[in-house]
Amino acid sequence: MEARRKKRRKTPVLARLLAVLLAFAMLADPASVFVTEVLAASVENPWDGQTLTAPATDEDGTYLIGTGAELAWFAAEVNSGRGEINGRLTDYIYLNDYNTAYNWTMIGDTEENPYRGNFDGNGQKVVYMRAEITMDDPERRFAGLFGVIDGGTVQNVTVLGKVIQGYGNYGSEDSNDQLRAGSGGIAGYLKSGQIINCVNYARTTMDGEAMYRNSGGIVGICQGLVMHCENQGKLSTTVSMAQNHIGGIAGLLYGVNAQAVNCANYATVQGYLCVGGIAGAVKSGAEINSSCNYGDVKGNSLLGGIAGRVSATGIYSNGTAKECAVRNVYNLGNISGYGTGGGTEMGGIAGQVGYENWTQQTLPPMPVIENAYSATNYANTGYVRRGAVIGYLLSGSYGTVYGRSVTGNFLNVVGATNSSATQILGEARMLTEEEMKSEVMVYKLGSAFTMATSYDTENDGYPKLVWQGLSSGLLTQIDQAQLELNAWLSEVNRKKYGKNYSQIEAWCRPTRKSWGP
Repeated sequence: MEARRKKRRKTPVLARLLAVLLAFAMLADPASVFVTEVLAASVENPWDGQTLTAPATDEDGTYLIGTGAELAWFAAEVNSGRGEINGRLTDYIYLNDYNTAYNWTMIGDTEENPYRGNFDGNGQKVVYMRAEITMDDPERRFAGLFGVIDGGTVQNVTVLGKVIQGYGNYGSEDSNDQLRAGSGGIAGYLKSGQIINCVNYARTTMDGEAMYRNSGGIVGICQGLVMHCENQGKLSTTVSMAQNHIGGIAGLLYGVNAQAVNCANYATVQGYLCVGGIAGAVKSGAEINSSCNYGDVKGNSLLGGIAGRVSATGIYSNGTAKECAVRNVYNLGNISGYGTGGGTEMGGIAGQVGYENWTQQTLPPMPVIENAYSATNYANTGYVRRGAVIGYLLSGSYGTVYGRSVTGNFLNVVGATNSSATQILGEARMLTEEEMKSEVMVYKLGSAFTMATSYDTENDGYPKLVWQGLSSGLLTQIDQAQLELNAWLSEVNRKKYGKNYSQIEAWCRPTRKSWGP
């Protein structure tokens, strides 16, 4: 087997690069004119949709996966109950070629058999993946390379292909369960655990009718940590009713342990309700930190450059409440919508923030939006509630937030607000383009930001996040430090240290909040 691997590695790098470029072309143009022979010649050992081949292991028992058949074997083992096994990719994985459309069986295909191990993509790519869920198989409700991750870690992998979420039944008993179904390039559902340094190029689509479904470029539902991930795959839906959370990184960030940190979205995100450049919705104490959006956001209502909706307090096991938070973020993507009536909200950072019908006296910890800016362009100026930073502020706090002022586009930082249930934490202003690109702006935003260089074409002079200019080696070290910091802030330690846990929180939380990279 080792000899076979060595032989495959000698294949010219140009052929592998061509295969990936062709995969991009297929995603962009389904009616590609590339000839079948060229595509077939550039794909190495494509999976036949059936074969399962046991891979070799290293001295630690980690499976070394170099073909689609070996990855399929790995998935079958996890789905049969061996969720704790570890894997590492050793080569590009082709799950189809141009002529085939084999459905991928997710690794950890149900909540009963989730993935709990450590999977290292090793910088390799999974190409031509086709992951689909439908009502024909109601037990499998989460689509992606992985279905459900519960306590596992997935890192350093890039995915190309298609993710199709056809699961949905508007009249079913579970139609109000917002954690019922999810899809993402890397995973459908991160129940707990981590997704680190992953990239998605897979195009994700959603059809059918359901009250709650979730779709993200990286993960559909996130209750764990997504860090240093990037989405380049377009998300779209034909669903035209009810709530369907759709975001460039995560469809739904949910719970006190849910975080999206140091993430970026570059692709168009198109949905109906709750659509965001990073997350469709941020709920129950979840957080977005040090992240940015460059992609266009399109939909009917609750549209945000970073998050469509930010709401609902999270509760720790000891009863302590935790607010949702969006900090150290920026949006350079355009926002456009087709809603025309009341209840339609859009904001450069968040479409809607807070809770309905609360007063200042009875509020739990409120959502926080701070250290953020948006330089977006808007389409559909007929939106009733439209703000440069927040579309509709029901309740919550905000500060050190800025929107770009444009001649003839009369926007305020907040489009509409329930003034009896809000707090202003710091400066909130509209600025000119020149002011936004100044050193003063970077100073105000804080240590998470830095000036864009003169040759930077990505931000066109607007401030960037510090981590965007760091080397991969340094980012890896920072990732490890952040993981160690997060490990202290856990329910296990809360129970272990009892009253003394408050001292851990007193140091860790402000440190994590203020950390730039």
